[in-house]
Amino acid sequence: MRAIARRTALAAVGSVSLVLAGVAGAAPAARADTSDEVVYAYSPGVPFDGGGSLNVIDLGTKADTALPGTTGLTHDWTRIAVSRDGNRVAWIDGTALDFGDQLSFYDRTTHVVTPGPHATDSEIGRPEWLPDNQHVLVSIPDLISNPESRGLYVVGIDGAKTLVPGTKLAGLSEITSYLLSPSGQQIVFAQPSGYGVSPEKISIMNIDGTAVTPLGVSGRLMSWSHDGSRILVQVPLYGATGQPAGSVLETISPRGGLVTVLPQTYATYGYAGAHWSPDDSHLLLEVDTTPNSTPTRSVVVPVDGSAVASEVVSSAYDRTGTTYSSPWSISDTTAPDMPTPALTLGATSVGLTWSSIAAPDLVGVRIAFSPGMTPPATYAAGARRTTTLGVAHAATVTGLVAGATYSWSVWALDGAGNESTPVTGHLRLISGPTASAPALASTVSSGATFPVTYASVGAGVSGAAARVNAHRDYVTGTGPDAVLAGPSGVYHEPLGPPPWPGTYLTTMGSTDAWGNVRWGATATTTVPFDDRDVALKYAGAWTRPSTTGAWVGTTSVTGSGGSVAVSLPKHNFAARKLAVVATTSSTGGRFKVYVDGHYVTTVSTRSSSVLLRRTVWTSSTLTSAAHTLKLVQVSGSGYLRLDAIAAFWGR
Repeated sequence: MRAIARRTALAAVGSVSLVLAGVAGAAPAARADTSDEVVYAYSPGVPFDGGGSLNVIDLGTKADTALPGTTGLTHDWTRIAVSRDGNRVAWIDGTALDFGDQLSFYDRTTHVVTPGPHATDSEIGRPEWLPDNQHVLVSIPDLISNPESRGLYVVGIDGAKTLVPGTKLAGLSEITSYLLSPSGQQIVFAQPSGYGVSPEKISIMNIDGTAVTPLGVSGRLMSWSHDGSRILVQVPLYGATGQPAGSVLETISPRGGLVTVLPQTYATYGYAGAHWSPDDSHLLLEVDTTPNSTPTRSVVVPVDGSAVASEVVSSAYDRTGTTYSSPWSISDTTAPDMPTPALTLGATSVGLTWSSIAAPDLVGVRIAFSPGMTPPATYAAGARRTTTLGVAHAATVTGLVAGATYSWSVWALDGAGNESTPVTGHLRLISGPTASAPALASTVSSGATFPVTYASVGAGVSGAAARVNAHRDYVTGTGPDAVLAGPSGVYHEPLGPPPWPGTYLTTMGSTDAWGNVRWGATATTTVPFDDRDVALKYAGAWTRPSTTGAWVGTTSVTGSGGSVAVSLPKHNFAARKLAVVATTSSTGGRFKVYVDGHYVTTVSTRSSSVLLRRTVWTSSTLTSAAHTLKLVQVSGSGYLRLDAIAAFWGR
């Protein structure tokens, strides 16, 4: 492992993931002694006197002993982590020489202490062990180029040191606390959201720095449960005046939801540390007894609140960094189920969406694409890959070749590192179709539907699809997608009884051999108000005969000066043009048009023969505002046979 760690340290951005590739699946070798015990840093209480040691308490016998070879190595404030096999201790300790921090490793078998990175007059963060028991994740300041900057590093016992990409930040944005998932593949971390009393915002990312995703919750991270399902968070509380009022512990899921406040975890000043017991049933807490200082009290609290907290007995005057030292392994071996995603093809990309995945320890979804007809067997085998973390139900794979055929595999991944059985499929990046539709539906249809003509424009198309989005005024509605028979033809968009007036945007798509859709052109059609729509307000004498071939089969008729008006409010959309649809004939009369109370013109509906669904008047472009339209039949001029009034909506 030492040679492997040195080689991977020489790699660039992918070095962290290469380290993990060789160790994430390795089962730790357990210590022979599996009794419940905790390790802590003993200090006689004099700052930086170097008189302390690493001690172990057996929780059963209460025996408290110093680890051989550690006397004189610890000071007044120490942060400790024990490897999963229980064989090694990593700790951060202050140094009296320069008031800085030192990372060190202790081997409980050989009693050898190995020094790691050191920071002068600055703090190194608490270490987090990787599954290989050879490396830790730790926050280290950059005192050479920028004293205000620090980053997350994977540091090996052999001295290898690799920066996690994207984590070297400065000032307010720097990472304040962090945790490593049981699988070693994800980091959940906290960053300040601003000055004042706002708690840190929590995000998650892969250990190679990719897929950074906010989880939508706040607090300071304390510990990740060994089964991967819960993340312990310290949430600061504030009084009415904004003054600190203690802290409480809660758990969140790796996706950020399922927030649960833990009983018996309110602390007046807060917590210096918190750790799950090997079976995730208890928490070992370091409770601050004074604000932001030592000493601390170490107590054990059942997670479910079924019993009161019990203090960890120790002969030490002061102890810090208390943590469980017993070996542990991931207890969760059940992989989440991955639903089949829906694909939307782009020119050189593919969008994937999927339904919610019911797994409390889910961290995300992995997607891999490969050219040809063989789905990638593993995520690493994919020629194009992406990972989505958190609650996202969608992802996009980019950098593909137009016209090419690909196979894909998708896995659901949990915090313990379990991957679902892959869901696989195929696609071809085809071109989208053309589309055209009448400007006014009533001019080409008598109701129920209107036609949209479409045609495919490239190779590899097996069929087509249609998607309609209708809007009128401030209301927007999306109908279900329709799968069409062939790559070209005429699609009759259904309106339903009665037709709903508004502007219909019908987007046409081409489908490949596996039913994946490449959405293309959009055709716009306006559906008018039928003459019997409740929005039309009539006055005077009107008859309403059934008229075969008219829009929705009816017209409203007056020959004695009747009037009709419609009011069109403005919200997100406005009526930018108006039109009148009527039947013209040898007995057709005239009507006057008023827009917003102002006379506009007089229109004749006379023709030598009967013509149905004629657009007899269209307004000029109107302002983006509320409008009214009123039609007044000229008495004695003939008949106005009104079929519909159209409003062309726009921004």
